[in-house]
Amino acid sequence: MNQNDIFFSLDQQLANKLVASLTIPLKIDVLNPRYFNPGAWEETEIDSEESLASDLFEASLKSLEYAENRDETITEEIQEDEELYEIAKIAIDAFLAANPTERDPTDESFSSDYSFEQQKSLWGRIKKYAKKASNWLKKQAKKILKIKSVTLDKFLVTVEKRPVIIISNPIKVNDVYLKIDYKITVKYEIFGKGGRISFSDNFKMPNTDLDIKFKVDNLKYFAEPYFTSLKIVKYILGFKITISLAPLVNKKIKPMEIFDASKYIPEIPWFEKSFVPEPPLGLLTYGSGLSFGVNFKLRD
Repeated sequence: MNQNDIFFSLDQQLANKLVASLTIPLKIDVLNPRYFNPGAWEETEIDSEESLASDLFEASLKSLEYAENRDETITEEIQEDEELYEIAKIAIDAFLAANPTERDPTDESFSSDYSFEQQKSLWGRIKKYAKKASNWLKKQAKKILKIKSVTLDKFLVTVEKRPVIIISNPIKVNDVYLKIDYKITVKYEIFGKGGRISFSDNFKMPNTDLDIKFKVDNLKYFAEPYFTSLKIVKYILGFKITISLAPLVNKKIKPMEIFDASKYIPEIPWFEKSFVPEPPLGLLTYGSGLSFGVNFKLRD
């Protein structure tokens, strides 16, 4: 890196002051704060779509087995029922599409616009197809189910204890203890038939790490936070479904402008001249801090 004319620094002491000033718990609506773009939270491809499709395939089998054996006399609300029904419905829809003669012509329980809350005897309706659909699905290749997109509908984060900030490039924000309240919609395709399933939950995520990278663009410095690890794990009848949120969230974080050198034009007393900033800017890690540099040219 070239030596710059003027430097300013960010030291560990300043980071410690920032941490000490935080009001804990700190609540953040990830979809709406200043440095996130709400308009960009649309359907997003994910890196591990084959793994998620395989997980949903296995969960479909388990949900069908659950539906087949579920005791309809159970009256208490089962928290997973809607999720399980939605997953089983994926398999039932595919089974009926591939085997249309199996469908009861009077059955309208699998319309695309169904509402779980408005239906009655849902498990009784799906139960009559469950065993045949399960046997049929077991014979199919796991890749028949494709994930088209994953959308974050809600993502509320509560920071529940003060993190540790280590000045470097990237800055390390360690030991972040989060409480997360989320809703995710997964669009899928099975045998060319599209559908969707939603997951929602709240849980605590201890020891999450966040990095903040610094970048230079012309005469501006930017800081860009990104999660190194952020995963949601759902258990359907003991079967684990893992969705990696880090790529989804990181794509939506706006770089934060921290310094604009173009606004810094120091005047030189008595000489009737001024310095004008120019590229390249400098960025250097040293000891327990970061150094930011600016070059100048002389202007009459």
